[in-house]
Amino acid sequence: MKLFRCLAAAIDVAAMAAIAYAGVAVLCVARLKRAKPELKTIDELPPISLLVPLHGEEADLEENLRAFAMQDYPVCQLIFGVSRIDDGALAIARRVAAALPDRNIEINVGEAPGVLNPKIANVLPMLRLVRHKVLILADSDTRVGPTYVRTVAAPLHEPGVGVVTCLFAGVPNGTFTAKLAAMFINEQFIPSVLVNCLFGPPRHCLGPTNALHSAVLSVIGGFEALASHLADDFMLGSYVAAGGFRVVISDYVVRTIVRSEERRVGKECRSRW
Repeated sequence: MKLFRCLAAAIDVAAMAAIAYAGVAVLCVARLKRAKPELKTIDELPPISLLVPLHGEEADLEENLRAFAMQDYPVCQLIFGVSRIDDGALAIARRVAAALPDRNIEINVGEAPGVLNPKIANVLPMLRLVRHKVLILADSDTRVGPTYVRTVAAPLHEPGVGVVTCLFAGVPNGTFTAKLAAMFINEQFIPSVLVNCLFGPPRHCLGPTNALHSAVLSVIGGFEALASHLADDFMLGSYVAAGGFRVVISDYVVRTIVRSEERRVGKECRSRW
């Protein structure tokens, strides 16, 4: 009986801790929704270069790229990059650029040799096209609204801020497994990140969007410093924090398309074996 009482007491403690955590997480999410960043006037907004590396013909890619292009921002250079001339994303990027000739879109083809991280191998050659000192690096499988650049860049005006990163919400493609993955992102990942911030400033970045000044990037050794790391977003934040700068989580939440392709992946795996 004593053992059962101890087990019951442990279960009660665990349940109370879980309820307390859930309550704190709800408050953190509610505070994020209420937050309204102070946006600068048009005259105070610095020119920005937005880099979007591409790989493959992702579903909804054209709509995503159009959304990046249609920013409510005075000077935003948009750079698409593909590693190979035969990448299917190249035709889509060119189509978007042709359809929006007034949107300052440029395209780079090529990759840096010998770089272990394929994303960084794509990004490094894109830098030759960069014309502005504020950079935003974004994933192509995310959907953003017209205030995205303006909101994400806003904290960079604050003293000591080295990099701004974004939370991301999962948008499933309709399959059961995609819905489960989106539930994990929205109901576990996002609250856990916000609760973690209660115990101290963040020291790493999240994947879909990161914004920083080129001067800060130079201090940490450029994107070359991330070339040997697969978790480039995590290391970017670590290097920035180690350099004495702040890592800030933006109030802007991007939408990440969550897809499930189990059947196709299964066939590919079987064929390889």
